[in-house]
Amino acid sequence: MHRFWSGCAHWLVFLAVCASLPALARGPAAEWVDRYDVVWDTPSGSAVGSMPLGNGDVGVNVWTEQDGDLLLYISKTDAWSEIGRLLKLGRIRIRLTPNPFTSSRFEQALRLRHGEIRIRAGDGGGRVHIRIWVDAHQPVVRVELEGRPPFAVQAALEIWRDRPRLFTGEPDKFSAWQVLGPAEETADTLWSAGDDRIVWFHRNPRSQWALTLAHQGLGEFAQRAADPLLNRTFGGMLGGVGFTKWDDRTLTSTAARRRHCLNLVLLTRQTATPEEYVQALDRLAREVAHGDIERHRDGHRRWWAEFWDRSWIQVHVPDSGRAGFKPILPTSLPLRIGADSEGANRLQGVVDGVYLWRRALRPAEIAAHAGGQPPRRDRDCVVGWDLEGESERALVASAGRRLVAKAVGSLEPTEGRRGRGMRLSGGYLEVPHERVLDLSEALTIEAWVMPAGEVSGRIVDTTRAGTSLGYCLDLFPGSAPRAITAAGTLHAPQPLTPGRWAHVAMTFDRGTGEYRLFVDGRPVAETVAPPHDPDELARAWTLQRFLNACAGRGAYPIKFNGSIFTFDMPETWGAPRTAATWQADADYRRWGGAYWFQNTRLAYWPMLAAGDYDLMRPFFRMYLDALPLAVNPATGRLHTSLNQSGAATGRLSSSEPNLQNIPIRGEEGRRIRQAFVAAPGAVLIAADYSQIELRVMAHVSQDPGLLGAFERDEDIHASTAAAVLGIPLTEVTKDQRR
Repeated sequence: MHRFWSGCAHWLVFLAVCASLPALARGPAAEWVDRYDVVWDTPSGSAVGSMPLGNGDVGVNVWTEQDGDLLLYISKTDAWSEIGRLLKLGRIRIRLTPNPFTSSRFEQALRLRHGEIRIRAGDGGGRVHIRIWVDAHQPVVRVELEGRPPFAVQAALEIWRDRPRLFTGEPDKFSAWQVLGPAEETADTLWSAGDDRIVWFHRNPRSQWALTLAHQGLGEFAQRAADPLLNRTFGGMLGGVGFTKWDDRTLTSTAARRRHCLNLVLLTRQTATPEEYVQALDRLAREVAHGDIERHRDGHRRWWAEFWDRSWIQVHVPDSGRAGFKPILPTSLPLRIGADSEGANRLQGVVDGVYLWRRALRPAEIAAHAGGQPPRRDRDCVVGWDLEGESERALVASAGRRLVAKAVGSLEPTEGRRGRGMRLSGGYLEVPHERVLDLSEALTIEAWVMPAGEVSGRIVDTTRAGTSLGYCLDLFPGSAPRAITAAGTLHAPQPLTPGRWAHVAMTFDRGTGEYRLFVDGRPVAETVAPPHDPDELARAWTLQRFLNACAGRGAYPIKFNGSIFTFDMPETWGAPRTAATWQADADYRRWGGAYWFQNTRLAYWPMLAAGDYDLMRPFFRMYLDALPLAVNPATGRLHTSLNQSGAATGRLSSSEPNLQNIPIRGEEGRRIRQAFVAAPGAVLIAADYSQIELRVMAHVSQDPGLLGAFERDEDIHASTAAAVLGIPLTEVTKDQRR
């Protein structure tokens, strides 16, 4: 057990998977999930401050802007465009008159137990309650509004794909990453429904599917299978009792009332004509409208109650375990001087003196060291390298533990700040991990550096790249010092001057929560670490399960790059988004619509532990649906490649596709065996050298008992079963022998 976790042995963690624990099947009635609700007390500035919600297929991003407009981005798991991008369906803007959001009182809450968002605005004179939920059993978003005095509602559809769009270069092309050459998406269609409903859709008049298959050497398959993109049409219908159409994009309430309800019905379907799609959408809308809203809401809430009672994690911590601030989370990675955990972000410049302490040095001590006073080598000094070794291949620490820093790549001894230093020009130093380097409770890291230019690079790093596990002191952006731990990220406001020596240090003390970054002995950034919250694990698990449930029951698996909750970003990589620099919108997702197993699997592994098997079906269905790609058109069969020099699970195995010689002890195994059929006039034989592992063991060990058993041609498996079960050898059945 890792030291960090063993130190938290007083935590009592309950993971109850109800499917396997009948005694806990009813769970704690899902009240426990209330503690993980997300509650905001101010409106959002943009979609960046949106809340996700969904029913497994339909999703919405919900936020309230400063002026009181309520907005919903609409998404669906099967809204694939003609070039294979997973698109939003549109955006809905809801405006109330009079506007209750002018009051200082505001609350937007994600209520996990019921799978809904509730918004409260206004004070005694005018108060409004809004409930938004995506029906767990129907493809409909319901917006319920209630308040006093009576108020009017306007709901408008906003679409940005109002003209054909050609993708030709970066960064837009990166959102259609799997497409060769220029690609075009058609505009959305506003349909004149002729009644008091808004109807719109996107329709694919062409498809990238056949071209993609041809590029992958599978062009022949396109002649034998249906194109899943061609004529795919996805959109929706917005309506509600007591609403009338203002124009093709806008509905308004016919009068001010105390209660309003809007229904947003979504549908994806491949149809021969747009008219057929609208007819199907109209039939679906009538089905959705059948029955009262309370009955639909009760059914929706029952689904979520059953979901939360399926499994849960709860963390109970005695009062004595709640003190202190968040610790630095250790890693098992090496400590590197001049590079990150992947050997990237290499420092360009000269380093002279790197010291680590197991306490936070006082600001006066940091200032003294920056002024030239040699570091005092007391018992709190974990390790220090003056970087003045005779060998540029390995440097033994000159203070604290005698740890060896080995060179990776090219290093060059050179003139340093106080003597000799080490020039890093592509190489770096690596120290194997030792527990003494974990420094979870307190630390100081200090170093003299002279950057070669205004370029980024690691000074000291134990973090896993892209995370806050461990600790990191580096230069970023440019040559500006930065500190990274679980307590947060600190940035120096100014970059270091290239070609000039600077003393850089970071300190952290879990006892006080003080976290500081120093340059030349002066603090340039500081904060107090967040309180240590042991319940963070359960909160993260619960919210991730919620996101999976919101997008995990659709026609396609959860996308690893944003799921169905992408949104337009007002800034990208720190640069303002303008029409001149980037035209990305809510449809943009890096790496496009492709499913990469290496990333997609990450959302699905935890579902096994949670018992969320229903959410895994789209994942397996995608691969099952792709199996026809492996069928040989000449024979109509899957021809696998047998692994003739080895076995998997003790039986013959194969690849491309991966097919195993399944045991036939159960009904499932017998059904799978039926799929292995020899060609006419041929016989399929699976030959197995019986008990070969035991025979090899007998030969190598020369055990008299084993050798004698084989000489007598005994059945070792049957003999073992008889001994274990305590029955005569003659009574051992085939199943017992296995």
